[in-house]
Amino acid sequence: MPIYSQNFTGDRGTLDFLRRRIIQPGAFAEACLKDLGAAIIASDKDPDPTSLLILGWSATRSGDHAQALSLIGRALAKTETDELLHARAVILSRLGRHGEAAESFASLSESYPESPLTPPSQFDYAIALHRSGQAGEALIVLLDLTGYLD
Repeated sequence: MPIYSQNFTGDRGTLDFLRRRIIQPGAFAEACLKDLGAAIIASDKDPDPTSLLILGWSATRSGDHAQALSLIGRALAKTETDELLHARAVILSRLGRHGEAAESFASLSESYPESPLTPPSQFDYAIALHRSGQAGEALIVLLDLTGYLD
């Protein structure tokens, strides 16, 4: 979906509806998504990885990072994508598991160097490295970001 503020050709009414109702769900929608995620975790059946990704982001957004990590883990058991690796890294960071988060950010960079998620994730990668006690590695990532090492 195009960025709302940069879409000059789309139907602004539709985009505004999506922004208000889908991107920024209300309390009832958040509760339903959380319950759906819990039901999926309790079940032995999984929906497609994209649905698990959406439910994972919804769970972490509402503060249930453990549920989010479980949903993303189930999706990653089916397939690996840049979006799933990125979500896993962010959720691990939110859980304070910075070493694992750094590994996921590194995996994203190595497996998907051309992904649009890779460049903006490099700063988060450096933060995760620093918080996991790898300040030297974090500095190298930051210097690489600035182009200093080129």
